[in-house]
Amino acid sequence: MLCDILSRLVETVTEQGEDMQGYVTELMLTLEEAIDSLDSAFKISDIMKDFFKSTPNLNKESNRKSAPPITVTQSGHSSGSSNPLPMSVNHQRSTSYSGRKYPDSPTIEIKDLRNRSNTDIDVRLRSNNLGRSRSAQSLKMADEQFSQEDRMTLLSQFFWIAISLLESDYEHEFLLAVRLLEKVMTKLPLERTDCQEKLEKIQMQIKWSNFPGVHALLLKGCASPTTFDSTVKILTLFTPLLDIPIVDPSESLAFPFHVMALLPYLLLNYDDPNTLCIKSAENIAQVCMENLRN
Repeated sequence: MLCDILSRLVETVTEQGEDMQGYVTELMLTLEEAIDSLDSAFKISDIMKDFFKSTPNLNKESNRKSAPPITVTQSGHSSGSSNPLPMSVNHQRSTSYSGRKYPDSPTIEIKDLRNRSNTDIDVRLRSNNLGRSRSAQSLKMADEQFSQEDRMTLLSQFFWIAISLLESDYEHEFLLAVRLLEKVMTKLPLERTDCQEKLEKIQMQIKWSNFPGVHALLLKGCASPTTFDSTVKILTLFTPLLDIPIVDPSESLAFPFHVMALLPYLLLNYDDPNTLCIKSAENIAQVCMENLRN
């Protein structure tokens, strides 16, 4: 699904016209909903649980009253001629075995066949139950594997989709990219080393030459009144992450530019600071204290 959406997004992004921009908006909103679905309670085993019951419902069948025997003659016709043979409904077709007719005491032979059938059924049921338990176990392992590995991979792909759209010159698309990136950042542990390695691996695969860094791309939003507030909000999330190479390839220039970008917003709300201002100032102070310790 992600590949299909991405291919359509590549074909329509930066296209002029309300219809095309509306299509891009729908695609981006679909990606946002896909990120939310990663944290849902959905599991493969929940969908398939009805197919993997441990014991078939056979006891109820065995407790039912058996059907009355049908009187069948040796010639195969029912009703009241001589030499009736008692046979259950489920064995109407068992008039021969291995090409031989039943002997004079057919009841013993039929019981023997029934015992053999029951034994075969037991073997098949044990085999089926074992297969079901193994299938259920494999589904459980698939759920665990998805929650650990595939979830991280998908979030990393969403991350790079949002970063790529930050290069758009359309304010509307830039805002959609910031929204998507903000949602990814709430779920992607970017401070972890394994997460950074996965992001760097994808960066090598997409072959983005002269990549300026996430922070440099975000600073574009500070130049427009339409995108300024959203950019300040997402920049606040990146304050503790400026030393990551993907965020700042120079690993030294991002922090001073970061403070200069946030300073006008902090001064504007100096007399009545909102929650975002307080959070931004606290993050900047924390980074300064850590740099002093180092």
